[in-house]
Amino acid sequence: MKNPLIPDLRHPTWIIFNNIINLFDRRTVKKEMAKAGIKPVKRAALMIRITLTAIFFERSVTEVVEELKRNEELRRVVRVAEVPSADEIYSFLSRFDEDQFIKFILSVINRLSKRRTRSSVKLLDTTDIKLDLNLFRKQKVEFKWGYAPGKGFYKGFKLALVIEYPSLKPVGIYLYEGSPNDSKLFLEIVKDLKRRRILRKGDKIIADKGFCAQKNYWKSIMHHNVLPFIFPRRNLNVKRITGRFVYPFKALKDKEVKKFYDELFTSFKSFLNSWENFKAIRSVVEDVFKVLKNSLSLKNLHRYSKRSVIKFAALSVLLLGMLISLGFNSKEKLQALAES
Repeated sequence: MKNPLIPDLRHPTWIIFNNIINLFDRRTVKKEMAKAGIKPVKRAALMIRITLTAIFFERSVTEVVEELKRNEELRRVVRVAEVPSADEIYSFLSRFDEDQFIKFILSVINRLSKRRTRSSVKLLDTTDIKLDLNLFRKQKVEFKWGYAPGKGFYKGFKLALVIEYPSLKPVGIYLYEGSPNDSKLFLEIVKDLKRRRILRKGDKIIADKGFCAQKNYWKSIMHHNVLPFIFPRRNLNVKRITGRFVYPFKALKDKEVKKFYDELFTSFKSFLNSWENFKAIRSVVEDVFKVLKNSLSLKNLHRYSKRSVIKFAALSVLLLGMLISLGFNSKEKLQALAES
């Protein structure tokens, strides 16, 4: 049996949680909610605060609702005057589509970020999201099987997360059914990041060997003008990749364009000779995922529909963004948070 949620604002966990609630209560957050169409804003803020409480303390929404009904002090901390039922919360959140919800989450994280200058370096990685399902019971939604090395087969999703470096601010959230190969997702993610102007000409995106594929290198450079710092596999044919590096027609007339492509080609070749130097930077993503799984309820997600999975995963990323904005923005602090 889990311990009751008894607020103690002298305890580090409750201090962090209270700061998160204070962040979520800001006027800027409510403005982003209204922009994304998450309305009525006051009602939406109440429902999301209760859901964030459940995710932060790794409880079900039903358990948190019951705790709120019993505990006046908890209601005061979570800013709840009248406690809705769990069914009301689920019903309200189900009104919004996944893209709308993710857009809201990312815009809030961006507004809360203390680092306002744009970084040209992005980190990309994926992790499995295992659903806490009774595999012997017939489900309303048939989830796909996935596979994770060291964990075996599972039913669930793959989460791809893009974070800015060195701020560690999440800037991209993507969920896929089952466990599609990372290399097949790379260009799709790069294209979306370019469309949203998260990635711009000359920017770098660092990823591990799972994303390694010849087309991911040359298409990123030639089609998107982005440097794919993907750690190479042993059998990577570098000559076949660099053989596709040709100047576009406009580079023949414009010296600045030719100089830009020269810099791209040189930077990429330099990376291939020194890619191991980027291992420490990329490893930060692993600590981010440990926080999401060990502290923010993504280890075994107890959901029964794809829409619900996406929204709860996005809210976990929102909590991560809030924690980063509160100062948990280094490898050491993330490790401490994941182990607490």
